[in-house]
Amino acid sequence: MQIDFSNSLFNTDSFLRILPDDWRESIVPHWKAYADNANIYTLSTAHTLIGGGIVFSKTTPDMMYAKTISDKWFENGYLYIAYLWIDEKYRGQQLGTLWLQKLIQQFPNQKFWLSIENTNLAAFYIKNGFRVADKLMNNTNEEWIMTYDPIQN
Repeated sequence: MQIDFSNSLFNTDSFLRILPDDWRESIVPHWKAYADNANIYTLSTAHTLIGGGIVFSKTTPDMMYAKTISDKWFENGYLYIAYLWIDEKYRGQQLGTLWLQKLIQQFPNQKFWLSIENTNLAAFYIKNGFRVADKLMNNTNEEWIMTYDPIQN
């Protein structure tokens, strides 16, 4: 199966439709506010959108509770990866890893950061070259900040 990685900013609606409802509810109302600071990268076959993620260059509305921390990463040259999603029908095929690899190949000197609420995801990101850089609290939930730096990998 041929899988294509592409910048799909002009196909935003298709990507947003495959996201889980709670993710869609948190991003769609704010999309106009940060579309200028975002790029959507997707994985697809000839006829099917499999998954993708969004790369942001400024603090997003969902990260305003940690704006100081978020701004620090941007000021240090990092881009923020968010909403990385692979359609459940295609899970278990290393497609999340493929998406990260393709993103890193496209931007080989770029540093990235992300936050995870589900610490079970840490192993996935560590396997893909990320490291735990910080922890923060979102209300009563602990989140981990993970970073990728091509110089360290």
